[in-house]
Amino acid sequence: MADLSFQVPPKILYGIDTIHELPQFLSGKGTRALIICDEEEARHEHPQQLVDALKSAEIDALVFSDIGYHNTSNAIQQAIDLTQQSYTQIVIGLGDIRVLSAAKIVAALGPGNPNLYDYFNAEVPDWRPLHFVSVPTFCLDPFFLLHYAPVSDWRDGTPQVVFTQQEMAVAAFFDPRLSMKKTGREITLAEFSAVLMIIEGLAARSSSFLSNPILLKALAGLSGNLRLSDEEAKNLTVRANAMQAGLLGTIGLGQTGIGPASLLAMGLGGAFGISSPAVGTVLLPHVLDSLLPANNERLRAIASALKPSGEQAEENDSDEKKEFQGRIAETVRTLMGRAQVRTRLGDMDVPIDDLLLLVPRVLEMPYSGYTDGGPTGESLKRLIQSAY
Repeated sequence: MADLSFQVPPKILYGIDTIHELPQFLSGKGTRALIICDEEEARHEHPQQLVDALKSAEIDALVFSDIGYHNTSNAIQQAIDLTQQSYTQIVIGLGDIRVLSAAKIVAALGPGNPNLYDYFNAEVPDWRPLHFVSVPTFCLDPFFLLHYAPVSDWRDGTPQVVFTQQEMAVAAFFDPRLSMKKTGREITLAEFSAVLMIIEGLAARSSSFLSNPILLKALAGLSGNLRLSDEEAKNLTVRANAMQAGLLGTIGLGQTGIGPASLLAMGLGGAFGISSPAVGTVLLPHVLDSLLPANNERLRAIASALKPSGEQAEENDSDEKKEFQGRIAETVRTLMGRAQVRTRLGDMDVPIDDLLLLVPRVLEMPYSGYTDGGPTGESLKRLIQSAY
């Protein structure tokens, strides 16, 4: 378990309709904003509502909605250029992890107007960033408190990272009402993907006495939601529970970092234009089967968090790690079966050899290593093969 170093300078707001507080919060931070989302989000009323609301704080806002499902770097470069042309002072990310990461990179690089590709895996920019506000419309923003964000290179589809300035994020607004336009299936996949990130956080060398209880509380909240049907998941109270778990996950992962399997899921999604949450969902039980190196105490806590509310995981001091892993994986597979989600990478119409090619690049990313120092390239390849 790691020693603790903790600092949260941004303001984090949670609650139904808290997004209405955004204009007042941004008052005095600038008069020009860029709202970054994707085409699907732009079809909803939320971006235009933000534009209209910001006018009340005398902030003129533009909407950039060209963030695609894969090879996002070209769109990010266009958004960086737009910040210069529009004299942007505030960048607001509105959407899923892919969109929020893109917006964070735009805020980090915008003032310097550089060539994005010069900052792949490079030093932190030496200029002051634009104000960055994260507005998740699913459940969490795992990179909000971290000092990097992922991007997919449109030239060859490889996952890359851009390192960002310290303390660039000024606020995150977790408003459950913003997720109501998402389908139950979209939320379910996002929740399974969040479970993967959280479990990897609990298994990380960088986990601590602060991150562990936060992540376990987030895991328990997501587990309860995943026992509901798609129809039940449309309820605002259920979406509020998911957003609350996402907020806790965001804080906890800000301490531990992101695990390799989660970065692999994002990399595969970005490279091949498939849903990263769907990839993370498929990988989840296989990570539990073969990769997760946490000790028995940690595994017991994970198993307990995944149990239905009020039901405790069996405690047996003679249980071996493999037995705990099996129980957790069985619980997850039961939840996936109930949700009727895809369970094989082979169903996503991407040749396995193409998937395997991305493994070396993922291992070059700043992933959060497990307590035993893993994984290796071979273990990640086996993970893909077993999930295919």
